[in-house]
Amino acid sequence: MEDFHCPITKHLMIEPSVNEAGETYELQAIEMWYSRGNYVDPKTGIKVKDTRLYPNILVKRLILKQMKNDMDKSINNPSILLAHHLLLKAVKRREVELDIESFGNFLSLSEILGDTKDDGEEVKNEERKAKFTKKDEWEQIEEEAFATYFGVDFHIMDQVNGKALIQKAAKAGSDCAMGKCYQEGWGVKLDTKLAIEFYHKSAGAGSSHGMCRLGKSFQTGYGVTKDYSTAVEIFRRAARRGNSNAIYNLGICYDEGYGVEKSTKIALSLYHEAAIRGNSHAETNLGFAYMHGNGVQLSQAKAARCYFRASQQENSVALSNLGLCYQHGKGVAKNIAKAIGLYKRSAELGHKGAMNNLGYCHENGIGVAQNMNEALKWYKEAAKLQSAKARKNIENLIKKFPDLKKVEVRKNSGVLA
Repeated sequence: MEDFHCPITKHLMIEPSVNEAGETYELQAIEMWYSRGNYVDPKTGIKVKDTRLYPNILVKRLILKQMKNDMDKSINNPSILLAHHLLLKAVKRREVELDIESFGNFLSLSEILGDTKDDGEEVKNEERKAKFTKKDEWEQIEEEAFATYFGVDFHIMDQVNGKALIQKAAKAGSDCAMGKCYQEGWGVKLDTKLAIEFYHKSAGAGSSHGMCRLGKSFQTGYGVTKDYSTAVEIFRRAARRGNSNAIYNLGICYDEGYGVEKSTKIALSLYHEAAIRGNSHAETNLGFAYMHGNGVQLSQAKAARCYFRASQQENSVALSNLGLCYQHGKGVAKNIAKAIGLYKRSAELGHKGAMNNLGYCHENGIGVAQNMNEALKWYKEAAKLQSAKARKNIENLIKKFPDLKKVEVRKNSGVLA
């Protein structure tokens, strides 16, 4: 793992951070370097004007992956395994620890969830066992599959590869993955009833992913009668097992008052806990809270940092929001070219807001040549995804330019966590 050692400290990086020169260092080490008046990159000697630093999510994910592999290889050596586990925990949590004070006196996950008589001790025992027990092949594939598909646990969101991994997990014996295949019609005939049966089976066997999918079904009314209270209880069970998507979805319930008394403090606490575990959706929601001062002190700079972290996992909402930050200079230096690039990537991933923003930029010549046909094309694509704002923009544009030629509209798809 020498490639992941900080050039300054020569030790494995716990909080890899990128500077203006594009080099990666341990955060505290490079901050100390700058604090001593060294305004050059220590590795390349390039002059540095902007000393702001950003987490390198890609390097962090590679470090985590390598450490997990090392833990598997050391399964029969308890002392090495314990050392790796403690370091792995430090790497995962270190990045967000520095933000805790700025969030205020938030609740911990254990304070929110507590322990229940029926499964509290059982969960603790399962978590202890999971730390030091090698998982079956289908369990490993299941974790990788859902993390990749949804862009959580520090994984880059990749629906194509995620779908393939879910199908692979299903063939290897994952009931949760099989349920997802029946839900989407991947390799099997779409069957809602069978999907729910497999989710129930998976959840009953103790899979946090199965619990999360079952909870989501009750939250949305997919294949079952919508029941927010039941969804909340299932999310709680999965959250106790550390499932970041369950923690995030439980945060949504508290944010919206689904099955629980609405509480912004608890919602943000849960988003924070999920973000610590590499959940890009929770990270994006935290960015939104910072940007608008919802439950936290307004800070555009911290909002941009949250969006940046989530965008490195290809989260389409975060990419679009970060684009807005660059377009309007909120929390970052104004950079229209970067904004356009972020909007384009977000639009490619199916985000209707980014499509609308691209349409607006083309209509008004912001960062691109003014082109009404191109503007109309992006507005139409956003409208296909049920954007009321886009439909209004199309209506206004046609009124101004009734002779606009027809344009082809490509299909887009999105994904919900």
